[in-house]
Amino acid sequence: MTNLTLLSKNRGEWAEIVAIFYCLGHGRVPTVRSGQNRLEPTGASIIISELHLERNSQVLKFIFQRKNNKKVCIDLFIDNIFVKSFPYSEVQNDSVFFINEVKTAAIANPKGNFCIPSVASLIDKYCLGTGKSKSSLKQDLELVLIDPDGLAVPVQGFSIKSFVGGDPTLFNASRAARFKFRLDGSKSDEAIAIAKKIEITKPRSWVQLLYKQLHSINAFTQTIEVPDPRFERNLELLDANMPVVLGSTLLQAYCSGDLSLSGSLSKVIVSDPLGFGGDAETFYTYRIKHFLRAAALGFSSSRPWNGKEGADGGMIFVNKNWDLFCMMSSRKDFENYLLHTTRFESPSTSVNKHGGYGRVEKEWHGTYVDLLLQIRESDPFD
Repeated sequence: MTNLTLLSKNRGEWAEIVAIFYCLGHGRVPTVRSGQNRLEPTGASIIISELHLERNSQVLKFIFQRKNNKKVCIDLFIDNIFVKSFPYSEVQNDSVFFINEVKTAAIANPKGNFCIPSVASLIDKYCLGTGKSKSSLKQDLELVLIDPDGLAVPVQGFSIKSFVGGDPTLFNASRAARFKFRLDGSKSDEAIAIAKKIEITKPRSWVQLLYKQLHSINAFTQTIEVPDPRFERNLELLDANMPVVLGSTLLQAYCSGDLSLSGSLSKVIVSDPLGFGGDAETFYTYRIKHFLRAAALGFSSSRPWNGKEGADGGMIFVNKNWDLFCMMSSRKDFENYLLHTTRFESPSTSVNKHGGYGRVEKEWHGTYVDLLLQIRESDPFD
């Protein structure tokens, strides 16, 4: 076993590899559609012709070979060079064994990272390396699917979302993803006093308490700034008004205590910081949905955003029971799904983690308080 790849991962990370083995072992994935408040099975499946991954700076291609519509083997190519062929019955057995071993290990290790020595040989057998795609890639895998006429369609990227180890993040917190809110100069001394009082006791959810108390004295102005020029540029590439729209939505969430994107958006529509008037609902809703879609398919805070949506095919979900589903829906349905299943999350306030936030500070041009942006998805199967 010493020469084998012995991985240590958490439940969510193991679920990503389970998704790969599931696709290889089944050759298809059941589909779901977005219902009113959750995802609903369609009774149909996508049929896989090829599965592409990037591992250890190499591109792996698993190509399903069929005869008379029956899967006979899977050919593995690495950087377009044929490596080996696996009889399909063997792949099925490996898939069942791998998934059962991971599920058993996950029950025994509900928290933190853990190793599964019994599957190490399969990781190496299928050349999966670390079992994780590059962090710079939004898509976790690419699929070539077979359409209803039996023809292969162009390759599409898919993002894997696991709800096995808890709710995943849609947009990760970072030092760059910071918003600063200017306070009314006449309320700055009172705001600083509120912040100092909260700093002494530091109750749980102290950041939300700070924003609620600042809101109660009408301390906030309409001025919202994005200090990091890369993040600001990426937001403005989505829409020139995006910094204000997204910043206002984040601010409303913390001031009201309702961290859901849909709830915060409704409050922004009422407050109408950009003065859209009768068109407020259309304008703000469009922009928030646009951001959520971009965040799901490639947008980040610090990497230059070129408008390309990496995971253009859709999402593959691993629910808490380790079942797989694929959502391939229209842009409208996908954006509605994201709006109703996402919420703002309070990241760590440690200075060592992301530089800290929630500070009321006087600067040469005014008094400001800041927030970090993090968005998490709620389980769409509950």
